[in-house]
Amino acid sequence: MTSKSLKSVIFWNAISQFGTSGVSFLSTIILARLLSPSDFGLLGLISIFIAISQMMIDAQMGGALLRKKDVDKIDYSTLFWFNLAISIVLYLVLFFVAPVVADFYSEPILKGLIRVLALTFFIFACRVTQRVMIFRECKFHIMALINISSGLLALISAIWFANRGYGVWSLVLMQLVNGFAALIMMFIYNRFIPLLKFSRESFQYQFHFGINILGAEFLKSIVNNIGTNIIGKISSLQFTGYYTQSSKITDFVNGCYTGILDQSIFPYMSRLSDFDKITGLYKKLFLLIIIGTSCAVVVLYCFAYQIVELILGVEWVSATPVFRVLCIGIIPMTAQTICRNLLKTLGITSQIFKIEIWKTLCLGIGFACCFSFGATAIIWSIVLVQYISAIIWIGISIQMIKKRVYKP
Repeated sequence: MTSKSLKSVIFWNAISQFGTSGVSFLSTIILARLLSPSDFGLLGLISIFIAISQMMIDAQMGGALLRKKDVDKIDYSTLFWFNLAISIVLYLVLFFVAPVVADFYSEPILKGLIRVLALTFFIFACRVTQRVMIFRECKFHIMALINISSGLLALISAIWFANRGYGVWSLVLMQLVNGFAALIMMFIYNRFIPLLKFSRESFQYQFHFGINILGAEFLKSIVNNIGTNIIGKISSLQFTGYYTQSSKITDFVNGCYTGILDQSIFPYMSRLSDFDKITGLYKKLFLLIIIGTSCAVVVLYCFAYQIVELILGVEWVSATPVFRVLCIGIIPMTAQTICRNLLKTLGITSQIFKIEIWKTLCLGIGFACCFSFGATAIIWSIVLVQYISAIIWIGISIQMIKKRVYKP
C-alpha cells in the first residue's frame, strides 16, 4: 500500500469515526433533555456486563484474519460459528444472572433491561465476520456509510420512544436498532452466508492470535466499566448518571482518535512487513495524536461548565466537577491505544495481556485506597491509574522497538 492509500484509509475512517461519534454525541445532547440522570445511571450499571460479553464474543479473533495473507470462506465461517456459539452461552448466563444483579442494586427493572439488552449479543456475533470482510478489503467508505446510517436510525427511534415515556427503555431499544440496522446493511454489501463447516486449523490460528488480546480486552473492559458499578453502589443513581454522561462526552473526544487507530491504522499496518516502516509511522502518529489530544483537553477543561450546560442542559451542570476530572484522563488513554495498536501490529500480543494485568492490579489498589472516601475519590483513582498505565505502555513499546521484536 502506498502513502496515498494510507491517507485514503485515514480519511474514510475519520469520516466514519467522526460521523459515528457525532451521532452518538447528538444523541447525548437530545436524550439528556428527554430522559433523567437516573435513566442513564440505570443503563450505566449494566454496561460492564454487556461490554465484557460483546468483547468475549469477538474474542479478538477477527484481528487474526486481518493479518492473514490469504483468507477463504472457511476461515470466515469458522469465525462466524464460534462467535454465534459464544453469544448463545453468554446470553443464557446473563439471563439467569439478571435477577441477582437486580437484587444487588435493589433495582428490579435491571432484570428486564439486562435480558433485553443482551439480545444484542446475537446481532454482534453475526456482525463481527461481516465487519472483518469489509476491513480486509479496506472499504472504509462503506463502513462509514453503514455506521452513520445505522446510528441515525437508532437515534430517531430513541427520540420516538423517549417522547412517548419509555424512559430508560429508549436507550436499550436504541442499541438494538443500531446493531440490527448495521447488520442488515453489512449483509446487503457482503452477501455472506456462512458454510456449514468449522475448520479446526483455522480456529487454532485465529485463537492463538486472539487469546492474549482477549485476556487483555477482558481486563480492559473491567477497568473501563467497573467504576460505574462501584459508584452506583456507593452513590445515588443521579450521581451515577452524571458520571455516565460525562464519560460519553470525554469518550467522544477519545473515540475520535482511538477509533481511527483501531479501525484503519491497525488493518493498514497489519499488511506491512517492514519493521522500520511500521515503527516509524507509529512514532509520527504518536506525536501528532498526543498534541491534538492535549489541545482538546485544555479546551474541554477550561470551558467545562459551558460545555456541560450546552450539551446536557442546565439540570446537568452539577456534573461539571466530574467532567473536569475525566477530561484529565483522556491523554493517557489515547497514548495507551497507540501503543496497543503498535504491539498488535508487531504480533506481540502476550505483552498486551501482561500490561493489562498490571493495570487491573493498580486499579484494584486504587479502589481499595479510595473506597471509603466516596465516589469522587474513586473517579480520581481511575484517572491516576490511566497515567500509570500509559507510562508502562510507553516503556514496553520502546523496549520492543529497541529489541526489534516482530512476529509476522
